[in-house]
Amino acid sequence: MAENIRVRSTPLTLANTDVREMLKKYSFYCKAYPWNQDYSNEEGTFKNEFHENSDGTVTDEMTGLMWQKGQAPDYGCWKDAQPYIDRLNAEHFAGYTDWRLPSIEELATLMTRERLNDDLYVSPVFSNRMWFWSCDIGGAGAGRDWASSSFAWAINFNYGSLFCLEISNAQDIRAVRTAVLPPGRKFFQNYVGHMSRKDTERLMREDYQPDAELVAFDITLQGRDAIQRYVERRFELTGKISSMSLDSFAESSDVIMFSAVVATENLGTIRNKGVFYLRDGKICRQVSMNYLEKGGEHGIGI
Repeated sequence: MAENIRVRSTPLTLANTDVREMLKKYSFYCKAYPWNQDYSNEEGTFKNEFHENSDGTVTDEMTGLMWQKGQAPDYGCWKDAQPYIDRLNAEHFAGYTDWRLPSIEELATLMTRERLNDDLYVSPVFSNRMWFWSCDIGGAGAGRDWASSSFAWAINFNYGSLFCLEISNAQDIRAVRTAVLPPGRKFFQNYVGHMSRKDTERLMREDYQPDAELVAFDITLQGRDAIQRYVERRFELTGKISSMSLDSFAESSDVIMFSAVVATENLGTIRNKGVFYLRDGKICRQVSMNYLEKGGEHGIGI
């Protein structure tokens, strides 16, 4: 497996030669066309290790970047990007306030060598949109010798290439952040991943103490085996968990408290409030309250 890399996040002014050096340095793929021969790189071999977080985000373990899976609801010119990012931060999208517009280096990490997503050169974990703005502007020798703040770099997953475009163009906007997680949030992210994949064996092994206790409404369970059987029965009731978004999250060294909205296949939207008490990095006691968005409270304990 390749070593993890860290790419630039701060904005720069870039010419074609700068982009070429970046693509070669990290072995990022960029399909060759007659107009981009001076910076294309069809020898790129970079591969991601994506982890879907079930909250509208994707983390790439190879780069340490957390991405928005989708994009802004509407196309926008380059100057529309920062207001959209500011809005995500004001709304605490996925529980974070440090979202930003990616650099072209960060966007280039997402390019795949083959068409994987509705004929796009991007992983199917993302939406099937093709154009995205970066925070970098064009330098001398970029595109058709465009060199001013009137041009910015963008990625096109349909062409499998990078472009320098006039900032008045309307493109998609996708946010990114550096995924440096505190211990409790990282634990919770892994927990949600196990739940979304219905991987109960790994969930019990990695997230619960052998003598863990679960308290949910009128039921109290002791031990991992009993909790696993209970969770598996709940999966039969709820069906697939398609997404989870956080309303609130707080942690200390041994306690995690959260409130989340969970979209399920069979029961629709469920509100989930819970407390994890941790011992040696695993749950020793869990208090869980779940209720349907409509129809009152139900002890379904997902």
